[in-house]
Amino acid sequence: MAKLVRGKGARREVIELSRHGAVLREQRSDGDMPRLPGFRRCADAARAEASLRDEVQALVRAGMVAEDDEARALAGSAAPAPKKPTLPLRRDLGVYNEATGFVVTSRRMAGKPLAEGSAAWRKAVARGDLLPVSLVQDDSIVVRVVAGAALDAEEQDAWVARVDAHLNLADGRLCITGGAGFSQEDYDADEAYHEQFVIELPLPKGRYRATLYTLAHGINGGAVLDRLAGGHGRAEAVEAWCARTRPGETLPDAETTTFVDFLLHLEPVDAAPTTGLSRLPDDGWYGDEEQARLPARCPLGPVAQDVLRRPVGPLGEWLYVREIAPGAADQAPAPLRDGPLVCGVDALARVAQLSWFGARHGAMALCLRAPAGASLAADGEWPDGVVVVAEGDTLRVLFSADAGHDERLAGLAALAPWLGAAPAETLLEVRTQGLAVLGNAPLEAGSLWLRGRLRAGQWWIEDVGPATDKPTLDAGLALAADVLGGERLPVRDASEGEVLLDWARRKFGRHLGRPPGRLQDGAIVCDPAVGNLCYYGLAAFVRRHAAVWPSVPLEDMEDD
Repeated sequence: MAKLVRGKGARREVIELSRHGAVLREQRSDGDMPRLPGFRRCADAARAEASLRDEVQALVRAGMVAEDDEARALAGSAAPAPKKPTLPLRRDLGVYNEATGFVVTSRRMAGKPLAEGSAAWRKAVARGDLLPVSLVQDDSIVVRVVAGAALDAEEQDAWVARVDAHLNLADGRLCITGGAGFSQEDYDADEAYHEQFVIELPLPKGRYRATLYTLAHGINGGAVLDRLAGGHGRAEAVEAWCARTRPGETLPDAETTTFVDFLLHLEPVDAAPTTGLSRLPDDGWYGDEEQARLPARCPLGPVAQDVLRRPVGPLGEWLYVREIAPGAADQAPAPLRDGPLVCGVDALARVAQLSWFGARHGAMALCLRAPAGASLAADGEWPDGVVVVAEGDTLRVLFSADAGHDERLAGLAALAPWLGAAPAETLLEVRTQGLAVLGNAPLEAGSLWLRGRLRAGQWWIEDVGPATDKPTLDAGLALAADVLGGERLPVRDASEGEVLLDWARRKFGRHLGRPPGRLQDGAIVCDPAVGNLCYYGLAAFVRRHAAVWPSVPLEDMEDD
């Protein structure tokens, strides 16, 4: 393990990196508060080792200190001193943002609290210390900085609004902050929370005439075009605009392309400019209406290139997961009474559905151990939101913490052929753990633990937690299968059916859609296109199985 640190005391940031075959693991902590662990898949073990070295060196260059022998060995010699910045310069910066605005400023303004829109704030803008820009929504952005060079033809054609201002970079450290990060009273450069919203770029010290362009395909671009067209949603669709003004040409694919949101053009000047500057609005933020214009032709870009972002993962995206905490001894799986229960590997989707019944938010993990003399393949392409980690003779299959229930089900379906091809007698252990349960639900709600051998594509479930018998487990999995089918939920009798329908109407009425479920031929029947059978299944699960699998009581469920 390679350990890197920054800061002290409660503001101490720690990053621990380790390699597991072709997978890197990252564990970050702020003070005593650990974050979710992250995993990154590499092509093979050799590339993972190289990626680990590059990751450590990038973090050292970003100001972290190698604390253990492995980190120091991977970091190698001291990071080279940065070269003195020169012009011209053209660079795309990625700014992590959770606010409806960003500020262009310099590092020397960090920690100087200024109330937004106050007299002191406005004076700072007039001095060239701040260039605050409002956003139509709280998304991260890409800002292209062009300093000491003319704009190219594509850049000149792509803007739809502009702000003319100036910047005083007396320290030569241009900073762009998501929100007004530097102006917060509790700002501290040693605290990772604050610095995650800051991107910094060295420039020659001095004053600059600054023109901030809003680009057509950026976060504010659509709002500008709507305003020019007379109101929300009235702008011509970009595809039609492109077809009309650029016959035979095609826009870059918006799903796979990162467009530049704003362009900051900086021209060195000897003194602060006093003419040709935009008026600061009363609220202290430049908006998207400044000098708005409709380009003659639909722009095709600019498309972001080699975006510089804060190095929280400089070599690729991390997949963050919720690892399941170790269970107490009395929560470990016990032999399935009257077992084993034999089912296909598609039963994993039913296990996930059982966990959802207990607590609609949670984590899931698989653990596989091949028998002596056999091995499990950890390479290959894995579904989106899934990472497979080799630890000795064991493989762990983990799911993204951002994955919803449907995404997890899709991942399990994609894994089924791989699981079905596992060597005979491979031990498969499945654990789920509920999170953020409602009302008076016990802490164990949504938590399951099943274990058994894989044989010819079948899973022989031998141990379960909570403890139960084969008929009960079979019935629970059958209920989950009915709900996953999406159309028909058998009921024990008409009385139970009416109770389930009434409960769903009272608790989840606005989610049921049209048409709602109805009783027909001994079952609650739903339109699969509406997707509301899960609410009736949830009621059936609690009424039938709450004595075995803890769950949110019906009376505590709300129409959320």
